[in-house]
Order: sequence, then C-alpha cells, then structure tokens
Amino acid sequence: MAEEIHESVLKADRWSKIIGMFSALGVYLGVLVATNEPLFSMIVAAFAAIGIRIYIPYYASRLYTPGTNNLQNHEVAGDYHHGAAALALLFGCMAAVAMQLTEPNTSVSLAFGIAVGVLSFFVLRNIIPTA
Repeated sequence: MAEEIHESVLKADRWSKIIGMFSALGVYLGVLVATNEPLFSMIVAAFAAIGIRIYIPYYASRLYTPGTNNLQNHEVAGDYHHGAAALALLFGCMAAVAMQLTEPNTSVSLAFGIAVGVLSFFVLRNIIPTA
C-alpha cells in the first residue's frame, strides 16, 4: 500500500498548474522576442512549463516531508526521479535557446536541447536526492 501524500505537496501540485501555465506564456514571449521563431518558442515553452510543473511538487515533497515521503512510492506519481526529470527539461530548454541564438537552425537547436536534457537527467538522478 502506498503512503499518503502530504497535504502541502498536494497544495503545491495544484499551484504548479497555475505557475506552469504562466511560465509557459512568459517563456514563449521571451523566446519569441529573442529568436523570432514561433514554433520553436512554443516547443521550448511547453517543455519548460512541464519541467516547472514537475519540479514544484518534487521540491514541496523534499521541503515538507524530508526523508519520509518519496514521490516515487506513490501510485499516482509515476516511478521516475521527478527532480532530475524536471531539471533536465529546464536545462534542455535553456540549451536549445542558447543554441538557437548562436546558430539559428531550429532542428539543430532542438536536437541539441534534447541531447543536453537526456545527459542532464542521467547526471542529475545520481546527484540530487529522490525526495
């Protein structure tokens, strides 16, 4: 039987939906102004918002239930390292934007962002705690 999720983590999860939506809008506008590429901006904004949406409950679970409540142990949360996945998405987005600004080729920039994100995940899952 899975453990109960702390109320603070559930509250952070609800707030992360709103924060993720507004961050997607902000990232989209910022990247659009910087690159003038609407499709690229939408892709980066979506992945950045997903990263933020995943990271907020992960951070809340570490803050409010340290050492006792691992998100991976819950049936509804999924069995992966939430912090590493969230930060890898954010690092991949930043890398894609940086590449797009230096070499304006959308496909190459997105591929570079994916590669940085995947490598970041494998490094981060061994560095940061699971909960």
